[in-house]
Amino acid sequence: MADVTTKWSANNVTSPGYNYSAITPSNSVDEANGPFKAIYVGGPGDIALVGLDNVAVVIAAAVAGSIIPLIGRRVNATSTTASLLIGIR
Repeated sequence: MADVTTKWSANNVTSPGYNYSAITPSNSVDEANGPFKAIYVGGPGDIALVGLDNVAVVIAAAVAGSIIPLIGRRVNATSTTASLLIGIR
């Protein structure tokens, strides 16, 4: 059987996610698995997203079940009220 990881792991901005992990909001610690290219929102609320350039922006009123297609290095704990966040890489 072919190695599925090798065949489907093209990692660029337009490729589908191939790695997922829960996001633990932190004001100082970047995601352990590296930057994510989208966030799945499990519970509604605001998301304080920090981009690759270290600039933070608050995504207001993210809807539960949505996918936010923004690249980021972490989600700040301060100002984040959304829950059950999953980083898509």
